[in-house]
Amino acid sequence: HTRCSRDWSSDVCSSDLALAKFNIEKLSPTIWGKGKFAEMIVASGPHKTLYLAGMTPYDENQTANVLLNPGDLYGQCMHEYDRIKKLLALKGATLENVVRSTVYLVNRDADTRAGLRKCRADSYGAIQQPADTMVFVSGLAGDGQLLEVDIQAVVSE
Repeated sequence: HTRCSRDWSSDVCSSDLALAKFNIEKLSPTIWGKGKFAEMIVASGPHKTLYLAGMTPYDENQTANVLLNPGDLYGQCMHEYDRIKKLLALKGATLENVVRSTVYLVNRDADTRAGLRKCRADSYGAIQQPADTMVFVSGLAGDGQLLEVDIQAVVSE
């Protein structure tokens, strides 16, 4: 569970993860970031870092690239976060362990940003979202791919 304390300059959140021997502080010291996302993550204690490859909206159970949810950013995003959750679980982690994400998008329009916000809110739920960067690109690896999500997470040794 995540606990936050607030003062005039920051939100300091620490994770009380089961059997954790480390601490994750999620800080949002500015008005712009407060309650929205962590501007800085501090991980301390014996831990290991997980680096997930960029998630794509392809059916991971097929040998050929089979695009899922063509034209549907929210559907592609939810598929990518489902894959992220499964990969994190292999190392005993959840989205609460995520300390950094980078999202690559091919469209800059308001609908794209709204779909991403909804997907992230639905995926993270009550968990404070990690430090995040959004990058707009002219294209991604696969035809029809609307976004790609990169994740880093920290777990205890």
